[in-house]
Amino acid sequence: MAKPIGTLGDPNRLQQFQERYEETPNDTEKCLYRTHYSSPGYVVGFHVRKHPQWMIKFQSGKYDDPNRLFNSIHEEWSSCLKSPSCVKELIPEFFMADQKEMFVNALELDFGTSASGQDVKDVGLPNWASSPEDFLKQHSSALESPFVSNDLNKWIDSIFGCSQNSKEANNVFHPYSYEGSVDWSQIKDTEQKLMVETWINEFGQTPRQLFKEPHPKKGTV
Repeated sequence: MAKPIGTLGDPNRLQQFQERYEETPNDTEKCLYRTHYSSPGYVVGFHVRKHPQWMIKFQSGKYDDPNRLFNSIHEEWSSCLKSPSCVKELIPEFFMADQKEMFVNALELDFGTSASGQDVKDVGLPNWASSPEDFLKQHSSALESPFVSNDLNKWIDSIFGCSQNSKEANNVFHPYSYEGSVDWSQIKDTEQKLMVETWINEFGQTPRQLFKEPHPKKGTV
């Protein structure tokens, strides 16, 4: 709970992030991660079965490539632990009991065939989940467990608090993702301004920092 996604899994990946950070000049867009933990594309991707119209609009009239579609919990988990371009967090719907449509292609939409020859249909679930309903129930129970409850303050520090832009915590995203990082009065070129605005809208934004001091552990105040 205390660590951003980019620090988990393969230690070589984190080392690559750190080396790139150190090699980037201080007067440029210095960061550990060049993708964000939340963006419109991620939300749309997770909802493609329940709200396909979102992706069709987002992708200019089509679905994304079958190899990039949300197709398996195992694949998403593996990507978040290994891929240098995937440090995303789960969206709230992964912990809500009424969201089984996210995992079932009830509309029988044609999402195409992956490179492995597999038709993209329902989302593959872990062996420990017998159904989408069971998966969501267990996820919700995990979120409400004593372990998460007792350590939630660390996640709050990372997302909303004192370590949301901390090199020591390996939690530094692209400068554009942080509130107030762009001085719009200094951007005179219209095309450049549009480029920065588009980047911010599509890349993802870090929430406003709410806490300057470490958030208290549950039961301590």
